[in-house]
Amino acid sequence: MGKNRKGGSSDSFEKVLTGKRQELLRRIEQQRAQLNNNEHEPDDEAALAVGSVEKELAMANLDRDTRTLAEVEAALRSLESGTYGICVRCEEAISDARLRALPWTRLCLECAAGGVRQVPDTRSAPRPRVLGTLEVAGTLRSRARAK
Repeated sequence: MGKNRKGGSSDSFEKVLTGKRQELLRRIEQQRAQLNNNEHEPDDEAALAVGSVEKELAMANLDRDTRTLAEVEAALRSLESGTYGICVRCEEAISDARLRALPWTRLCLECAAGGVRQVPDTRSAPRPRVLGTLEVAGTLRSRARAK
């Protein structure tokens, strides 16, 4: 390992990636245990709805962390093979600033942006309101009581 990159040593990136892999493995194990432990019977419709939302959120987090783990492991393999920090699309070097921000990235900033980026005009479009889990649960409880 220990090959020097233009902006720093590959060893530092390897340490960061190894630490991230350990963190992800721990979180994935916790999320799987949480999904398996949530097999109790809900008291009412609101509890059922909250449980369903919590389960979907846990599954989404598990999926995201599993995909990130695959990216981290691919980055570690590219360190081993000497291709770490090379964009898989254009084969140019990925900037150290981008690698420090997202050490498992496989694309340079330009390729990740897909060329020229256009920022949408959001001034005229209304922003949707996003409800939190507690708001959804409160609304469902209110509806259940009204029945």
